[in-house]
Amino acid sequence: MIYSNSDILFYVRSVAVVIGLEIKRLRQNLGISQTKLANSLDVRQSTVAMWEAGKNNPGYEMLLRIANFFGVG
Repeated sequence: MIYSNSDILFYVRSVAVVIGLEIKRLRQNLGISQTKLANSLDVRQSTVAMWEAGKNNPGYEMLLRIANFFGVG
């Protein structure tokens, strides 16, 4: 099967949204702010906001750090 560029872009954006929603859910379940999470991961609050909005994805290493922070994975 051959996928179009728009199909691939839709998939990538969908994954970003799912990851972002999960980060937000985990963060809110702990009752911590975006700023506290950002400080714990050594990133800016705006980075966390972009992840949660599905506008940017954390890289593989950062995903591992996020999973360790939340005790999931």
